Amino acid sequence: MTLLQILLGITSLFFLFLIARSMLSNKLKENFCVICAAISISWLVLLVLLKLSYFNDKTIIALLMGQSILGVFYLAEKKAKEQYKIFRLPFLLTLTVLVYYILEPQQDIIGSMIFFSILWLIFVLVFVYRNNNKINMLTKRLIECCRNW
Repeated sequence: MTLLQILLGITSLFFLFLIARSMLSNKLKENFCVICAAISISWLVLLVLLKLSYFNDKTIIALLMGQSILGVFYLAEKKAKEQYKIFRLPFLLTLTVLVYYILEPQQDIIGSMIFFSILWLIFVLVFVYRNNNKINMLTKRLIECCRNW
């Protein structure tokens, strides 16, 4: 399967899901992202083909998975209350590692688990003490990390 075939497949799924979306109720339409569905279905199919040894390009699967990670990240960010946006970095990195282990399940997971335990603990402590004057400035910077200030 070539890159062109994959791109054509994603484009076909996009238009198929676009048509299908028009048949959904308004409530379901609000929560159905056509691009997200096309990308996710594509990498899921390619992952199955990889596992069955019918496909061997992990790079395109990883890129598509990364797009899904970012989609989940943006969705969570949009729905999260402002105070919880402090957890952007650990959340994004956690998604990244989870998807990585889907592609490379035999990798040592203990080091990652220790790292994430420490990272989440640090961010939880900052969150808990966010009303402390010294910590408050750090909290604001963490929340505003992607904005101009």
